[in-house]
Amino acid sequence: MKIIPILVTFVFGLFLLPMESSAAERPHIVLLMADDLGWGDVGYNGSRIATPNIDKLAGRGVRLAQFYAQPICSPTRGALLTGRYPMRLGLQCGVVRPWARHGLPLGERTLPEALADAGYRTAIVGKWHLGHFKHDLLPMQRGFHQQYGHYNGALDYFTHIRDGGHDWHRDDKPNYDKGYSTDLIGEHAVRIIAKHDKGKPLFLYVPFNAPHTPLQVPKKYTERYAEIKNERRRTYAAMVTCMDAAVGRITAALEEHKYPADQTLIFFCSDNGGIPQLGSNGELRAGKGTLYEGGVRVPAVAVWQGKLKAGAVVDEALHVVDLCPTLLRLAGAKIQQAKPFDGKDAWPTIADGRPSPHEFILHNVSPFHGAIRMGDWKLIHNGHVGGNVTKASETEKWELFNILKDPSESVDVSRDHPEVLKRMKAKLRALATEAVKPNIPPNKPPADFKTPKIWGNLSPSKADKPNILLILVDDLKPALGCYGDANAKTPNIDALAARGMRFDLAYCNQAVCAPSRFTLMLGSHSTSTGLYGLGNNLRDLVPNAVTMPQHFEKHGYRTESLGKIFHIGHGNRGDPRSFSVPHFHDKVIEYLKPESTGGGKLTREEALFTNRKLGEIRSLSRGAAFESPVADDHEYADGRVALETIKRLRAGTERRKKDGTPFFIAAGFVRPHLPFSVPKKYWDLFEPAKLPMPKFEKLPHGAPAVAGKRGGEITAYMPVPVKGRMSDELKRKLIHGYYASTSFVDAQIGKVMAEFDRLGLADNTIVVLWGDHGFHLGDLGIWTKHTNYEQANRIPILICSPGVTKPNSSTRQLTESVDLFPTLAELAGLPAPNGPQPIDGVSLVPVLKNPNARVRDHAFHAYPKKKLGRAIRTERYRLVVWEGRGKSQAPAEYELYDYKNDPFETTNLAAKNPEIVAKLKKILATYRAPFVR
Repeated sequence: MKIIPILVTFVFGLFLLPMESSAAERPHIVLLMADDLGWGDVGYNGSRIATPNIDKLAGRGVRLAQFYAQPICSPTRGALLTGRYPMRLGLQCGVVRPWARHGLPLGERTLPEALADAGYRTAIVGKWHLGHFKHDLLPMQRGFHQQYGHYNGALDYFTHIRDGGHDWHRDDKPNYDKGYSTDLIGEHAVRIIAKHDKGKPLFLYVPFNAPHTPLQVPKKYTERYAEIKNERRRTYAAMVTCMDAAVGRITAALEEHKYPADQTLIFFCSDNGGIPQLGSNGELRAGKGTLYEGGVRVPAVAVWQGKLKAGAVVDEALHVVDLCPTLLRLAGAKIQQAKPFDGKDAWPTIADGRPSPHEFILHNVSPFHGAIRMGDWKLIHNGHVGGNVTKASETEKWELFNILKDPSESVDVSRDHPEVLKRMKAKLRALATEAVKPNIPPNKPPADFKTPKIWGNLSPSKADKPNILLILVDDLKPALGCYGDANAKTPNIDALAARGMRFDLAYCNQAVCAPSRFTLMLGSHSTSTGLYGLGNNLRDLVPNAVTMPQHFEKHGYRTESLGKIFHIGHGNRGDPRSFSVPHFHDKVIEYLKPESTGGGKLTREEALFTNRKLGEIRSLSRGAAFESPVADDHEYADGRVALETIKRLRAGTERRKKDGTPFFIAAGFVRPHLPFSVPKKYWDLFEPAKLPMPKFEKLPHGAPAVAGKRGGEITAYMPVPVKGRMSDELKRKLIHGYYASTSFVDAQIGKVMAEFDRLGLADNTIVVLWGDHGFHLGDLGIWTKHTNYEQANRIPILICSPGVTKPNSSTRQLTESVDLFPTLAELAGLPAPNGPQPIDGVSLVPVLKNPNARVRDHAFHAYPKKKLGRAIRTERYRLVVWEGRGKSQAPAEYELYDYKNDPFETTNLAAKNPEIVAKLKKILATYRAPFVR
């Protein structure tokens, strides 16, 4: 790729703007997009069509000579607003038809959403074309504060009618302004510019519908093209000039209303190539709907006084997906997101003419066609297959071109360069494996489709949203039959696993109750929020956080919680703001036998979990570690929570029948948390002598002292000795109690799922089971949790999502608690969570669809002691780095364990394997610095 000599020759540093830029440093952004404007349809590229205002922009800024879009409308717009290729959006096979039941996926984070979070005022004026069949798909639900224009393409320019339905809206409500749509778009953009408070940065996105068909324009514009005899071409030329006039009015308004030119970035481009029979793509081959240069290379100009050299030309390959990350960087907005960008920060190329940041550019890949650009080479597969693809070409064709030497793609050189052909085919095919299933609506409306009087569903859509049943279990490690534990008796959880996907390498993010639940509900690591402790109250430390249930409530769900969801106790009050209705609270520490509490005395753990006498804990009695009375299930809290959950499921089902409201019900069970207080019948399921005893009871050889644990929570219970050795008999009793408690909670989950099935909820309800952390049962000589070791951090995660997960599936995808928030949001079709707390989780939806897919190659967790231990767990290794907290200068200490050769963590291998330590430390270094409190 080459740089034309007049390219800007000095370096600008705006692409290095810090994340927290001041308002003065952040530019106003005006993004203008033409519809179907060809490469050769602008004056600066030699067109006879008058485009003086676009040409003026080209003279004031940088012309991008190799700027690519998608070959048709909706895919380009999706790529622009997400920074991701259409094959990741299901938009790779065509536009969003008026009758389509899809749009820009709700799980995608959009450019306006990110800019709004960074303090921008965002507005769209013009054509949306990314879905309108339900409310959540409309522009103001996708990050825009203001909207004006139309949802479909190809509407009547004067009547604003598409297929008999009205399609003109303001702020996602019907609007009946009279006039030619291009003029209305320009006039409304000018109004926004005039009224906007310039003290706040503006993002104004103006996607014109011109010069897309139908060919309509006010007569005054056609009169100037009387010499063009072909009526269609004459009208097309007039439409381009009319649009250019609107561009002129918008740029003039910026000057009139004193938007500083050195603080305003203007970008202009087309959404795809032109239609050859109407306009011109110059020397480029073919046009709209094809993958040849005429279909995907478009005119593009960037203007920013003082930051971009006037009249410069950049001849480096860039793509519309680059605009999202580039603009976010310039705006000082959050770049990190759960779904990675395909686009690159292109500002160094635009501003300084540096080489393209792309190793390759994907023009498209679908089951029917594709094209990829790598360096000067371009490979095309069935390039002439049209834009709205419903079937493969009858004759498959592969073509290879050297774009540098042959920009018109006149000579196929595939036979002359077989190695290049082979390499590029392999790359295109590899990318095809990453594609989501394409949405392919019929080119004609279905027989039962009726055009609405007004396009766009103007009330929030509920019917298409799945219910959510989130089952939380305290202290549950994968000691379950479905995870291969032959000693466990968990038929109901095993049956739940058989409905969907089991995650075999799932980890909590901190092995203690309150922080682990915060990570689940916030999608944030404790190291990102500082919520490390049992007594940390969420709103004291992260007052504006948006929790998972709040996110769902915002999008039309009724959210309810029962049992142990947030941790309540140790001074922690939970988070009532997270749910639509008051929390159904019950006991965590509970006894039926008076002798378990020394005759009814308040015990230490009862006081802690009820926020009583918190300053006198050591003076209180210890309660029993276990009891096994003859009792009904509902005499213990988990039994009552199960019964109440059943009532909520019934009520939620009836409510949905009446008004369509989906439910989000979180049911939390406390066993097998200590004390192991469950009815005798669950103890009787086991022969104690057959239960497994710990195999290795020493701390790992060579492990730092800070990593180990002796005593702790287990010593709060009788008859556990506060100091000294525990008898084998007591160990066996505790292990027995853990398994009995797990069977007890399994039975309660079974009752809930039996009612779930009776109510017929399986087809429209996502079910998730999650353990908040693991539990040491004497391994390494440790009991309970509160470590960075495997038994404390590995957890069960089961997900059943109708239409997504396959029964009896499992995956070895390394998974974290923080991943469940973005995963459930995407499964429910909601926007991806974006804080304001940091979102550290990634969506597991690709894995749910394909167990072999991978969205991360490690899991992260942490535990705070005198030092903070942060861990990276890969499929084979775990590295733990213990570092001083706050101003501590204590040297770091390291642990490394090899689970292939040492599954019981008997030996710290850090000193013997410095290369592995170094490799995993590099991964750890990619995480933000831990929050220090």
